[in-house]
Amino acid sequence: KLKTETSTFECVTGYEPYECAVDELATHNGEGTWSCSSGVTPVRKWDRWPYNVLTHDMRHVELADAALNLAMAYKLGAGDAAAQAVWDILLEYADEYENYPRHMRDDKPDTVNFLSMAGQADAGRVNSQAMEEAWWLRNMAVAYDLVRDKPPNPTTSVPSPVAKVETGLLRPGAAVILSFVTPGNHQSYHNLGIVAIGLAIQDFVLVSQAYERYKWGLKYQLDTTGKWCSGGVACLNAAGAWYEGSFSYHMVALAPLVETAVFLFRTGLNLFQEAAALSNMITLPLRTMMPDTMLPRTNDGLYRWLEGYGWLYEQAHSGTCRDGTCDPDAGYILSLSRDKHRTSRNYNGILFGNNEIGNSSPPRDSVLLENAGFAILRQERQDDTNEGNMLYGLLKFGPHG
Repeated sequence: KLKTETSTFECVTGYEPYECAVDELATHNGEGTWSCSSGVTPVRKWDRWPYNVLTHDMRHVELADAALNLAMAYKLGAGDAAAQAVWDILLEYADEYENYPRHMRDDKPDTVNFLSMAGQADAGRVNSQAMEEAWWLRNMAVAYDLVRDKPPNPTTSVPSPVAKVETGLLRPGAAVILSFVTPGNHQSYHNLGIVAIGLAIQDFVLVSQAYERYKWGLKYQLDTTGKWCSGGVACLNAAGAWYEGSFSYHMVALAPLVETAVFLFRTGLNLFQEAAALSNMITLPLRTMMPDTMLPRTNDGLYRWLEGYGWLYEQAHSGTCRDGTCDPDAGYILSLSRDKHRTSRNYNGILFGNNEIGNSSPPRDSVLLENAGFAILRQERQDDTNEGNMLYGLLKFGPHG
């Protein structure tokens, strides 16, 4: 039995659980039929919150992924049918997006949220957080940008497909993201969604907000002397370490920061070359990884294998290059990722990656990263008793203990 605030359910293996009224038990006759003692027809509990939330969210994510994949297929020569399929998805959402109520994880209306810094709520329309909404809209914006040159023929109901998608989906989506700000990695995703939409609809006011918006733009997140993240500290220190001291959070924040920088590169702003904090943030995990590419489990972080971030380093690899020479540690991660997955010139590799990755070798030297609070000790061994044939040790120090 599963008791909730509203009902009690009887769960029988092999059958869908149903619910009755409050405090009334739904019973099963063993032959596929559920009933309520009051005679009211029971309702499948999966059709309401909280059980349907993940299903709904995943459907939205799958449709955005499909739109992006079809749009890339169109650009790579799949034909007009692929572009039409993308427009079908975009136009359906343009019809419905603003009808979706803003909601949070518990399906409450967006009136209260403990993360709010200015009375707003961390709520989306398609997803249950502005952070997730931003990532979803990033994919929709890129898909739209790729097929904008092949809109469907105007109809009586849709005289201008381009205008419909921009005014019914992308601009309202940007408004959702902009309505909530938070000092941390969530804001990194917000900025990514905003810059993707801004470039797709050629609204450079939006693009500017993603980078220069006071306190919340990427410019402020990359300010190593600022006080713009939680607790009034800099989001990144001089070593490129994310302020939360965990490589789990470091990688969560790095992904949208790199992608935002890639988008801004298209405007002529090369943050990979001009922002040392971003370059250091990219290379810090490379310099601290264990011989098997695992990242140290510092603070409240979980184990993460850097090899699994090949998709991210396809984009970030160029950011490690100076005067034609690229970071060999980044090349090592790409070589592992491409070799293991074989097809792992994934779409990030196709869109952003380098054909040649240059020298690729694992880190072999010990390194002191004083500003990050890490000392990495490495010593090569003469036998094969450990992964990577390397002895590795990490010493962690600093004001956070």
